[in-house]
Amino acid sequence: MNVGGPITIGNRCLFSNAKFRSTDSHYIFDIQTGDQINPDAPITIGDDVWLAEDVMLFGGSSVGNGSVIGSRALVTGEILENCLAAGIPAKTIRRGVRWKE
Repeated sequence: MNVGGPITIGNRCLFSNAKFRSTDSHYIFDIQTGDQINPDAPITIGDDVWLAEDVMLFGGSSVGNGSVIGSRALVTGEILENCLAAGIPAKTIRRGVRWKE
């Protein structure tokens, strides 16, 4: 059974139907080497992060403190702190932001 990588969530975060996938649930192997090519990986969310409606985070992704991720974005890598990111895959579209509830 796949349990996935650890998911770490900071303080004072706001999520709207966010989804976290730190495992693919099925192992995929390289035919030649037998090595697994889709290992479980952690997801890290910093403090004061806002994940808008239907954001999805995959294993190996991280969102820095104070960042905002736009609706339906797919986070597959690192989003630095105090950034606004959106898209598939999520890309930083503005730096030096903060949000207030």
